[in-house]
Formats: sequence, structure tokens, C-alpha cells
Amino acid sequence: NDYLILDVSREQPLKDTLDQLWWQERKTLLKPLKVKLGQQEGEVGLDHGGVTYEFFRVVIGEAFAPDYGK
Repeated sequence: NDYLILDVSREQPLKDTLDQLWWQERKTLLKPLKVKLGQQEGEVGLDHGGVTYEFFRVVIGEAFAPDYGK
């Protein structure tokens, strides 16, 4: 595949992301990113940039939430 594809839920976006990235080879991590966000919850959308933007907004928001990890 020409892309690094992440399939991330809206319920646990940070955990899903880290679980998928953890075992990837370095050469795979350097590929362009495509994101499937919320498809596990029934959302349908193609990633033409907007889904990736939303992915980063959701993951960063969760990572920096004051109550994360409690």
C-alpha cells in the first residue's frame, strides 16, 4: 500500500492510534497518512484532507485533556 492507513474510533482515538502505530516499520511510518475516523461507529467519509484534519483535532484534544488517564 502507498499509504499509512489508520482506522480510528471516536470513542478511543488516541489509544486506537497508538495501538496501530506501535508495531509499524519505519518505512511504513514515512508514508502519506490516510485516516478512517469513526467508521466503527457507522460514519462514512473519504479522506481528502478533512478527515485527517479532524483526526488530529480529536487525538490532540484527547491527549491534552486535563482528565486523560484518570
